Amino acid sequence: MALKEIRLHGRGGQGAVTSTQVLAIAAFHDGKYSQAFPNFGVERTGAPVESYVRIDKKPVNLRQHVYDPDYVIILDSSLLDTVDVTKGLQKNGLVIVNSDKSAEELKKKLGNVNVHAINITKIALDVIGKPFVNIAQ
Repeated sequence: MALKEIRLHGRGGQGAVTSTQVLAIAAFHDGKYSQAFPNFGVERTGAPVESYVRIDKKPVNLRQHVYDPDYVIILDSSLLDTVDVTKGLQKNGLVIVNSDKSAEELKKKLGNVNVHAINITKIALDVIGKPFVNIAQ
């Protein structure tokens, strides 16, 4: 396994930072090296935020934002209208979007990228009765 880089896009309060921490901890428990860190300033609840994860079989010493992710996870599909979520996405990269729209509909907005749509909000509402979108990660 080569270094894998993941970028999460969400809004303040949705749990993007917690999601990356959970992914990094899961990778650690799987015997991998990992790091997770957020990118935000004094944003308030609802403002766009990014959070990053790196996972590798070797120690991860890189200390910068994830500019060329292998995977992008989008917790709030409204960000597709305001943030270039596919910026730097690797040629064979994957985008996972929390949306009630189909992958084909999302491709019209995102271009020719590998997109998967999952209605995480609906799953969270059905299972726990609250729209905690980071829970289904």
